[in-house]
Amino acid sequence: MKSGTLGTEYADKRSSNKAISFRYKLRAFYAAQMIKKYLSSDNLKILDFGCAEGKTLLYMDRMLENCSFTGLEYSADLLEMASEMPGNITLQQGDILNLPEKFSRQEYDVVTAMAFFEHLQDPSSALKKAHQALSEKGLLVVTFPNPTWDHIAEKTHLLKGGDHLTDLNKKSFIEMLSDNGFELLEYAKFMWVFVAVIPYLKISVHEKFAYMVDKCLSNIPVINMFMVNQLFVARKV
Repeated sequence: MKSGTLGTEYADKRSSNKAISFRYKLRAFYAAQMIKKYLSSDNLKILDFGCAEGKTLLYMDRMLENCSFTGLEYSADLLEMASEMPGNITLQQGDILNLPEKFSRQEYDVVTAMAFFEHLQDPSSALKKAHQALSEKGLLVVTFPNPTWDHIAEKTHLLKGGDHLTDLNKKSFIEMLSDNGFELLEYAKFMWVFVAVIPYLKISVHEKFAYMVDKCLSNIPVINMFMVNQLFVARKV
């Protein structure tokens, strides 16, 4: 298996583990909200980098009407674990850093990359590929963890170590976006740690509740330090 690529046990846990299920649903909820905020959410073509077994796209499909989704995933094993997809969702095996030609035609309205870039040794190359895939003024929505909280989670065994190859922060990623032809529209920290740990106690937390907590607390500087994920929304220029 390629370094940084998640295995099939990850897909298993997205179905059975409350904490992992909570994380992917909250990331998808944020992505859908950003797409609605910056674009008409009807009849959009959305490309997802690192789609795993497609659960995130299935969840986004419930929130975005009349959109078509294409998920690109490196691991054939993860794709084999996908359930049957509706007609507007297509999953394909491929290496994003060697993007198949049909994804480089500037056809997509949105590229999403949720918990993806931290698994790459060269995130800038993937941004270049996203730029090639997007139509004029297309939208890029990215999430990845706050490196400090990521390392804390690994040391406390809440996360498996070794899967994340790159630490990314606000300053470095904004520079990377600019270098690859993107204009930052919005940056936010999200997923308050004291809500994020509740699913580890096997207690379900609805992503809408977590989203509302984030919105209430994110502008308080001290509280903001306890948000464990980062969100970037950018436009192709």
